[in-house]
Amino acid sequence: MARERAYSDDKDLMKVPLDEEVLVLVPGETVETEDKVESKDIDDKKKIEVETDDETVKKLNEQVEALRAANTKANEEILAEQAKRQRVEQEAYRLAQGAISLKTEAEKSQHGQLKSALESAQNEQESHKKDYLAFLEAGDFVQAAEAQSKMSRAAARVVAAEGNLAQFETVKGEAEERTKIDAQLPPRQPQPVDVMTMIDGNPNLLPSEKTFMKSHPELMTDNQKNAELGVAYNRAVAKGLSRGTPEYFSFIEEFMGYKEASSSKKTDDDDDDTTARREAAPVRRDNSGGRHQSKPSQVKLTPEMREIARNMGISEIGYAKRFLELQDQKQTNPEKYNRTR
Repeated sequence: MARERAYSDDKDLMKVPLDEEVLVLVPGETVETEDKVESKDIDDKKKIEVETDDETVKKLNEQVEALRAANTKANEEILAEQAKRQRVEQEAYRLAQGAISLKTEAEKSQHGQLKSALESAQNEQESHKKDYLAFLEAGDFVQAAEAQSKMSRAAARVVAAEGNLAQFETVKGEAEERTKIDAQLPPRQPQPVDVMTMIDGNPNLLPSEKTFMKSHPELMTDNQKNAELGVAYNRAVAKGLSRGTPEYFSFIEEFMGYKEASSSKKTDDDDDDTTARREAAPVRRDNSGGRHQSKPSQVKLTPEMREIARNMGISEIGYAKRFLELQDQKQTNPEKYNRTR
């Protein structure tokens, strides 16, 4: 059976149809071949030395650093915006409390003035009433009539003062009742900025898609995940799934790894991922005279992985090298990567 070809040149990879999986030989690694070569000039095995594609690795590292810097800047802007909003809310709360305090003092003062006006009118009415009775007993009807007139005017002021005081107390009671109701309502939670605004302002997204994107904002901020989402969308369309349907979102979530595929069947993506991990496993030889490599040197890229690499604007060899680096990082720092999504 013919040995599968391992590609080490991007030009050769470009000639392979995108819907086929390929075995990529990562630059910079020394590998051993299993083919025995009958030659007097070769003792045991033929060793292939592949020069490192410095330009590709440099470009990949620059893109990773640029993405990391962009994410850091976006997070800093979000935190700064939230801190600014918190300061504004705190200042508004302080001013509101000050206004409430001033309003309370003003209400107390106004209430006191209304009560004083009522008591003054009542006292005046009572005084004129006494004068009226006294003048009648003395037979001074002229003064009695004058006292009666003053008593009537005082009575009118009493009625007006009572009305003003009653209206004030009604308005104050209604305001206090509204304050009690507002205090029982749950506090308004601040909404994340920037990303949510970006999603809401995208006219190309359906309402259901906006809801899905809001539940996974990293699809907007993570360049690689955004590229994976593009591949997932193309696969969903190719399967005839309509945007916004439950079947469409179920496929997207399985493809992106947000939920496990149905246990009743094993998807092609699972096979591809397993194959990629198997091909990326370190190759060990039993020959004591041969050279052993400390890191994996070959990666089998699935059609989805190849499409993601092209969407990200990097070579497939560069993507394979980055894949191996991530696999190594996952082994050395599993707590960072083995988190539930």
